[in-house]
Amino acid sequence: MTPHIRHVARPLNRGRGVSLIEALVAMAVMAFGMLAIMGVQTTLHINADVAKQRTEATRIAEEEIEQLRTFREVAAVAGAPLGWDEVVERLGTNVSLPGDHSNASFTLNRRVVTPAGSSQKAIAVEVTWQDRLGNAQSVVLGDTLAAAAPVLSGLASLVPTRTAAAQRRSRHPTIPVRAHDMGNGESAFKPVEGGTVAWTFNNTTGVITSVCTVLAGQTSDLLNAGDVVVGVNCTATKAQLLAGLVRFNLRGVTTDLNNGTSAFKPIAAGTLNFAPVVHASPWVTPFPAPADVANEASYALAASDSENPRWPALPLGVLAGITSGNRPVPSDQCYSNAPATSIVAAAQVAVEYFCVVYPDTTANATKSWNGRPVLVPGSYLDDGSGAAWLVGNAAGTYRVCRYTLAASDVTTNTDHPLDYLNVRGNLINQNFLVVHGAKACPTDVAANPGAGDFVNSNTRQHQP
Repeated sequence: MTPHIRHVARPLNRGRGVSLIEALVAMAVMAFGMLAIMGVQTTLHINADVAKQRTEATRIAEEEIEQLRTFREVAAVAGAPLGWDEVVERLGTNVSLPGDHSNASFTLNRRVVTPAGSSQKAIAVEVTWQDRLGNAQSVVLGDTLAAAAPVLSGLASLVPTRTAAAQRRSRHPTIPVRAHDMGNGESAFKPVEGGTVAWTFNNTTGVITSVCTVLAGQTSDLLNAGDVVVGVNCTATKAQLLAGLVRFNLRGVTTDLNNGTSAFKPIAAGTLNFAPVVHASPWVTPFPAPADVANEASYALAASDSENPRWPALPLGVLAGITSGNRPVPSDQCYSNAPATSIVAAAQVAVEYFCVVYPDTTANATKSWNGRPVLVPGSYLDDGSGAAWLVGNAAGTYRVCRYTLAASDVTTNTDHPLDYLNVRGNLINQNFLVVHGAKACPTDVAANPGAGDFVNSNTRQHQP
C-alpha cells in the first residue's frame, strides 16, 4: 500500500518587492532635492556673476568721475589737459577692461547738465551691460563740478594773514570784527562806538551773553572784563545777533539842470540840496556819487549798480520786526551808524546796523525767532523841515531791496529772505540796497569765476 503523502501549503510572502519601491521613492525624493540644489547653485552663480559685473561697472564710473575732477583749467586750452569747459555729454562709449577678463561688455554714458547762468555742472555717469540671462543692468553715479580754478585749492595750505578785516581767530565767525577779545572766553562790542550800549559775546558759540551800559568814551577796543560786570552794569542774557550793511544807489533822484550839471535833493519834502555837479565827471569831495544826466529817469538799474554803489547815505533806523514768542523787556534793539546830518551823509556811502534779538522764552519753545526786519526812514538834523524820506514805488520815494542769491522770496534764513523763520543762531551779512522808488531792484546771475565774475549782486524788493 502506497503511503499517503500530505502536502502542506505554505503561506505566500506578501512582503516581497517592498524594498524596491522604497528605493525608488527615495531616489525620486533625492532627485527632486538635487534639482532644487542645482537651481539654488545656478541662482547663486548668476547673482555672484552680476555682483562682480556691478563692481566692475562701479569702478568704471568712479574712474570716469575722478578723471573729470582732475581738470586743470576752467577754459579749454589747446594742447592742455582736460578743462572744465570741455566736460560735456558723451554717450555710447565702449569700455575695455585690462586683460579683458570680464564676461560682459560695458558701455559708458556721461550726461552733463549746466543750468543757465550757473557756474556748476551736474554730472551723471551711467555704465550699462547685459548679464548672462540677457537682462539689462546699469550703475549710475553723480557728482557736481564747480568752475573754480583748481590752483585756488592750494590757498588752503597757506598760513592765514591776520588782518583786521579777517579777524576770526579763537572766536565764532559771526562775532563782529571790531569786538575786543577780553581774554576770558568772551569779547566786548559796542554797536555804536560813541554810544553807551555794549554787548558781550561767548567766543565759542557767538551767543550774546550780556547787555551792558558803559561810558560813551569807551570804545570797543578799550573794554575789559572789569568794565562789563553782570549785576553791576550788565544784565545776563542769551541773545542772537542780526547784522548787515545798507547801501545806496540813488540814480534818478537827482534833477538835471540842463546846463551840464545836476542837483541832488536827497529827501523830496526836505529843504536840503547837494551842490550841482558836472555830468562828465564824478562828484568832487565830499560827494562820492556820479552825476545823473538827462536820461537817468528812464535808466534801468543793472547788476553793476548793486555791486559797489557809492552814493551818499540816507538817515535811517532798523526795526528787527520780531513776530513770535515772549519778548523780554527791554525787547529787541537795533543800532546803526546812519548819518545824522547831510554833511556827514555826503562822505558816507553805507550804513552798518546791529540788532540784539532775543529768542522765544516761552516754556517748551524752540528758542528761536521769526520776523521781518525793515528799514525805518529818518531825517537829517540839519534839515529845517524835519522831513523823513518815504518808502514807495514812485518818484519822490525810495524802494528798499535786499541782497539775496535767491530768485524768489522763499529762501533760507542765511540767504536774506523776506521773512525769517525759526532762526537759532547769529545772522550776519543781511544787507540792503536803497534805490529810487520808480526803479526796480537790480538783478544778477550766478557768479562765473571763469569769466571774471566773482560776485552775485542779485537783489529783491523788500519794502514796500
